[in-house]
Amino acid sequence: MAAVQLKALRTADITAKAPKFVSFLHPTESARYNVIFKLPCLDSPAPTCQIVANNAFDGYLSLNTQGDNPVPRSTVILTAAEYYFIVPGDPSYAIVPAFQDWEFPHGRIPDSFPSPEVSQQHDEIESHQQASRHSRCAVTNSAYSCQQAHLIPKAYEAWFSKNAMVMALDESNRMRGIDGSGNLCHFRFDIHNALDKFVFALVYKASSWVIHVLQTSEDGAWDEFAQEYHNLQVLLWQLAHISRECLFARFALNVFILVRPFLLIAPLKRRVTRLVIDPERNSFITKISDVSSGELKDEYGGGMSKSASPTERKRATDESSTQQSRDAAVEDQWSPPCTEEDGRNSDTDT
Repeated sequence: MAAVQLKALRTADITAKAPKFVSFLHPTESARYNVIFKLPCLDSPAPTCQIVANNAFDGYLSLNTQGDNPVPRSTVILTAAEYYFIVPGDPSYAIVPAFQDWEFPHGRIPDSFPSPEVSQQHDEIESHQQASRHSRCAVTNSAYSCQQAHLIPKAYEAWFSKNAMVMALDESNRMRGIDGSGNLCHFRFDIHNALDKFVFALVYKASSWVIHVLQTSEDGAWDEFAQEYHNLQVLLWQLAHISRECLFARFALNVFILVRPFLLIAPLKRRVTRLVIDPERNSFITKISDVSSGELKDEYGGGMSKSASPTERKRATDESSTQQSRDAAVEDQWSPPCTEEDGRNSDTDT
């Protein structure tokens, strides 16, 4: 009689140390108040600072405030504890305070975010799609507990609309708007949970699409996630239908989550740039303004946990009527949608 063969216990490497952090500083803000955000020092931060500085893709990192000690763009690992982000010709550059304030850079996405379909052969994609009868996780290739996820969550449908993101989708998908397949990807439940908590984004490195971890936690849970999944290659055939623009926007969303402390520790004010509606032109424009620390706390302070349901936030400014139009249906970007299981492989970020 054959004996039952048991599999070995799965154990975590509890000896692994949490990654160190690197700080990105504003060159003209005073010390202690100049940290725009921090990232775990895992490898290159990609265009994080450029996005926050209103798509300043000509900006660069430097070891000093003058910008005359630049970091080569080819640098993979940042070894110093802090770096200044320099925008040529604009040392006091404004910061975009939140994702819903950001103007998507149509036609100016960095080459570091290519279209996923460019990287693959059509025949290879077709063979994978025909071989799989079930939706599979783009990270683990698992069919069980696989869920459909929005890259740009439905909580940000107002942002999606005012930035005309529908034009980034295939014509056959534009009628579906934010629910178009170009904005959808499949992940296993635990990976989807990490996405909803803004732990990682999908980026292009070394000729592959991979997971890039942007957050780790004090209790070590996401440190463990980083150890297991950071730089893990994603199944290319699972990304073939996804819009390049939606991938870039999702990366930006995760980055803006990190900017919140910079807003809340403003000693007096912050110079910010935001996408607002211009009634005379019937269009959206970016507007630079100095916002007091009190206004920043009222508008971006929140107080809700990241797992809370999104809520609308009314701007406490003199431009109330304009801002109400601008913010209609825009939810708090620090509060990702609740996850509700319904017993099916469904989209939990809606």
